Amino acid sequence: MFKIILKKIFIPLFAYVLFFNTLFSQELGIDTYSKYLTFSPYEKEMNTIYPMNWISFGKCEFPKDFDSTYTFLKWTQADYASSEVLVKYRPVTKNKKLMIASEWINYEGASPTDRFGFVGKLVTEKSVLNYSRINFKQEIQLSTNRAKYDLITHDLVFNHNYGNNHLNLFGSLKIIDANKKNIDSTLLGHHFYSISKLGNSFLFGNLKFNILGKNIDYWYDDNYEHLWNIKSGITIDLGRITANAFAKYYSNDKIYPQMNIIFETRPLKINLFYQTKKTPFELNRYFSNINFMDKMIGGKIKLNISNRIFDIKYSGSIYSQLNNSNSIFYQSDSLILIEENGGLFSNGELFAGINFNYFKIFSQLNYNFASDFNYNFYHPDILDFHTGIKSKFKLFDNNLLLDTKVEGIYQYHKNSNEVKFNSALLRYIPIYQSGDFYTGNWTMNASISGTVQTFTIELQMINILDSYVYSAQNVFPNQRFTKVTVYWSWMK
Repeated sequence: MFKIILKKIFIPLFAYVLFFNTLFSQELGIDTYSKYLTFSPYEKEMNTIYPMNWISFGKCEFPKDFDSTYTFLKWTQADYASSEVLVKYRPVTKNKKLMIASEWINYEGASPTDRFGFVGKLVTEKSVLNYSRINFKQEIQLSTNRAKYDLITHDLVFNHNYGNNHLNLFGSLKIIDANKKNIDSTLLGHHFYSISKLGNSFLFGNLKFNILGKNIDYWYDDNYEHLWNIKSGITIDLGRITANAFAKYYSNDKIYPQMNIIFETRPLKINLFYQTKKTPFELNRYFSNINFMDKMIGGKIKLNISNRIFDIKYSGSIYSQLNNSNSIFYQSDSLILIEENGGLFSNGELFAGINFNYFKIFSQLNYNFASDFNYNFYHPDILDFHTGIKSKFKLFDNNLLLDTKVEGIYQYHKNSNEVKFNSALLRYIPIYQSGDFYTGNWTMNASISGTVQTFTIELQMINILDSYVYSAQNVFPNQRFTKVTVYWSWMK
């Protein structure tokens, strides 16, 4: 049966992929790049301006059945010069669990990406030790400047539980070695970070006491800065209600309080918080006489309703800035600093799906709103609307699982004359305003995948209409392209 499926389905499908990959594929689009080029302020490493996914391996999940050898392979080809390989391996061990994963990515185009990552994880009855190393090279080309990033990151994380989950010791050491070059000379040079953490948590009934010490050493060419802080707090867990109160004391004799209370009952989760944020080191270097500080109050809400007929999910956030902030503004190809009044910021995602026997109709709405421009929250996308249909079929006596998806995406956003992406600061920033503030565009994607036991091959056609995609403006090209991905997992 497997030979018949392979001969009649997978071999023709693979030939089809190679043909269309040669015919249509040009450069990877923003949807592919975005995995390693995230510019959201929530996904930044604290005290740096780098995205977390540039310097972190990310989660590397393994099956929970630890009594077997597990092997996983993912291979993606979107262009003959654009590939991605992810390998996971966990051998059979006694009394301890060893997990190894490696990742290699190479995209060549207007903005090449070359990334190699390795992670090893050792788990015993009471301890977890995790080490990862990443080599990351990124070149972002713009119409006005070009930025080159060459980063090497070492990350060591450990956790030890003394027993009965009452006392837990944890710590980490992260080393970031970065070289940056910019044509406009913004933030260029050699940057070196050493970030160490050591903490302990004690659980006593419904109370959890936490203390964390953090030390940061930062070298910028021949200059050196140092910052340490102690974070201590308490967590009260009353089942449906959880309250957290923390205070950070910094070596510059400043205290940054953080508080939040979480109410959770199915299907609703509400998180109300107050927090303060400190500026990254590199902005201190660029604006040495400015103290960047954000004080915010806000809330987050999650709703998840699911049954056999429909799914409704919502997650959203709203923030209010309590103090005037220092913002970066782009004007006449130069960076200037302005002060803005406290603003209101909100973003969220609403998903709805209707389930039928063999397919699902779904729609998703993402939104971003800012009442005033702010460096930490600005993004040109206002609304992203996704709608489409998914289907699932079992063929050949349930030996073949076939999945298909067709999706249309409408983006409503600031006009390209209103916004610029700065390669040095890794941010979108506004520029001169014109009379045409907003515009919108449609894109269309489709995919089909077939699974036999633990082997899956997937074909994707991205941006079928070859339409203009705003997120790629001034950062990446985005034309129609095809992509083939192979998944194989094996356990014995």
